[in-house]
Amino acid sequence: MARANDGDELALVAVLQLAYSGELAAAHAYAGHRDSVRDSAEKAEIEVIRLQELDHRERVGAMLARLGGGPDPRQEKTMALIGRTISFLCRIGGWFVPM
Repeated sequence: MARANDGDELALVAVLQLAYSGELAAAHAYAGHRDSVRDSAEKAEIEVIRLQELDHRERVGAMLARLGGGPDPRQEKTMALIGRTISFLCRIGGWFVPM
């Protein structure tokens, strides 16, 4: 017999999977942004943000695990590609791309 909240849990897992993969894309993008700036203080600030994204990813992963879920491999690949593309564009486009 299905529990009343099974649909809600499945929806939550789907949202968390997207958030988990989105954090990966953001971390990649911030790495490119960090590498595109010259000011060392600004680089350090961007690195803090990148590490926060990875911390968020770890926390969302823990939530997924508690719900019996895990990353969606297709979303992981897609978001990694998006993040790496932004990262690359930041390195060649300088300040303009991340803004």
